[in-house]
Amino acid sequence: MKRYIVPALVAVICWSGAKAQNDVLPSRTLTIEGAYNPSMSEQGKIMPVPGRPQTERQAAAVSYRTDANPHQGYERNPMGVFGEQSDDVTPSNYYGLLRLGYGLRNVSDGLLDAGWRISDRDLLTVSGLMDGWSTKPDSAWKTKMFNGDIKAEYSHRFDSMTVALYGGYGLSRFNYREGLTMSSAMLDTCNLMRKTNRAEVGLRLNGGFKCVEWYLNAGMQWYNRKGLNLIDEDNANSERLLRIEAGVEMPLLGGRGGLDYRQKSASYDWQECYGIDDVTNSGGSSLLPYVWQNVLAGAKYNNFTTLTFSPYWKQTWGNLDARLGLNLDVRTKVGRKFMASPMVTATYNVNEQFKVLAGLTGGVKDNSVRTLAGISSYWSGMEQIRDGYELLNASVGAAYSQGTWLTLSMRGGYRHTIDDLFQMAHDANLITTSLLRQEGSDVVYARLDADMQFADRAQVKLDVTGNAYTGKYSDGYLALKPVLDGSLFGRVNIMPGLDAMLTYRTMLFGKIDGKRMPMVNDVALTLDYDLRPNLSFYITGNRLAGGNYYYYAGYRAIKPSVLIGATYRF
Repeated sequence: MKRYIVPALVAVICWSGAKAQNDVLPSRTLTIEGAYNPSMSEQGKIMPVPGRPQTERQAAAVSYRTDANPHQGYERNPMGVFGEQSDDVTPSNYYGLLRLGYGLRNVSDGLLDAGWRISDRDLLTVSGLMDGWSTKPDSAWKTKMFNGDIKAEYSHRFDSMTVALYGGYGLSRFNYREGLTMSSAMLDTCNLMRKTNRAEVGLRLNGGFKCVEWYLNAGMQWYNRKGLNLIDEDNANSERLLRIEAGVEMPLLGGRGGLDYRQKSASYDWQECYGIDDVTNSGGSSLLPYVWQNVLAGAKYNNFTTLTFSPYWKQTWGNLDARLGLNLDVRTKVGRKFMASPMVTATYNVNEQFKVLAGLTGGVKDNSVRTLAGISSYWSGMEQIRDGYELLNASVGAAYSQGTWLTLSMRGGYRHTIDDLFQMAHDANLITTSLLRQEGSDVVYARLDADMQFADRAQVKLDVTGNAYTGKYSDGYLALKPVLDGSLFGRVNIMPGLDAMLTYRTMLFGKIDGKRMPMVNDVALTLDYDLRPNLSFYITGNRLAGGNYYYYAGYRAIKPSVLIGATYRF
């Protein structure tokens, strides 16, 4: 295993260390939940590609994605150093990673993560992602996919404040089935392409004065979709999102008190499907599918704004760290007008290795699936997707760490959600277009996470989540909410410069009327060889177990593929 000298990254923040609160709700369901990350589109998280295992001496975090979990499989983490250097190389003001790969069935991969330390106060970063693939889920239909994103950010540190400006652009193209009753001959020639353009700009500020810390984030995102072919009508829609986050924290009653503010304002333009003649039988009943009848009535989109005020107070008593807070949410035009949820967490440090955790949390769940290029083509003509809301998430757990070689955490609880998002399928083959439905949900869940590192020779990571949904939400359709969701990642150093990595992903779904979706068993194997300290080559076998693959467009990929690529670090 090669050795590196990695200089520590001097964070570009003001002396006060101000930062935004980022309480992420635990979730492993197939809905888009938790923090919103516009830097990489969800649709781009499709193809499994290898990444370097993260150790204390590496510049790039692991970015191994499995197509069994496309929307959460890859989350970009900014690099934490100014470069990965060998013993005889002087640290550079430039740092980064570039990865390119291509394989069978047009599987392609591209990743860029680079930065330039212009001065002690100025930093420029650029990140990009590209992937594509094609396959034949059945004998009559070939799916095609391409996605690309790029984002740049410039930050400057003043004496008591940091200012960052960022912008990005993304493009997605894919084909989909026009209808549920298309013949094999029609499917063979089906090439309906949906194209989605994405853009964003934003500003981030944080700073402090004496004992007061504050932050302000504001950004705009634009989405334009074309090729929404419904009933032989070529439709399009566009969406604009304004997001504002701000907060202040100061000493209060012997601890620290603060107030966070969050705003999301959405506006839509929809090319509605009017002027289409309905088709009825002799009895006067419509022969058009239910979804088309909804399209005839026009889209049901309303512009809306959600405002969230979150006062909190935090204190430490000996080994106990506590945070007491409340979320107050006001929403216009869509869904409930006023909602409230707790934000109470406690951590008791039994000793340096063992902690006991508890929480009563909640808040808005940003259901951003409408930003996916791969969403069901029929959803846009039916009903607006609202943001979900967790009224209560009660959980208890424990965490244990032993040096750098073992971390272990367990957590379980009960979660009640309004406007939870469910993906449905017409049949177990998932070849027909999926449906998306929003209903309330009650879930009892448990999660286990473990990470073991054996010096520089090997690493094993395991995470397993079990969900027990109470009630009936699907009306007979097959649900894609997993009752068991787990993944296993293993890495071993075979010889100096050569690593082998194995990823296994499984999902088990609940039964609906005696039927269930096929179990996901996805296996990927990667060999990575370091030709030079900053240059490596990798080969990856994907879907080696013929694993099923689901996402919102309703595609299924069951054939193995091989990807070959190179990674250059500078």
